[in-house]
Amino acid sequence: MRDTLDYQQWIGFGSRLRDLRLRRGMTQTALAKSLGFAHPSSISNIEKGRRPVVEAELSRIAEALNCSLEELSIGRR
Repeated sequence: MRDTLDYQQWIGFGSRLRDLRLRRGMTQTALAKSLGFAHPSSISNIEKGRRPVVEAELSRIAEALNCSLEELSIGRR
């Protein structure tokens, strides 16, 4: 069972990720490819809060989306 707080945090992160990705005009496929993920479903699962992101992936995602870690993590620029 998922811890509710952790799940809600991942849902929030996924929502910010989706918003940033769409604002940059990127598809899930393009982002997945730039991160070296085999399938775009990895991005979909992150955006839906189904897959947590490890620390090493955070900086790669921020770089791919040309945003700060802070903007990606808590939504502040």
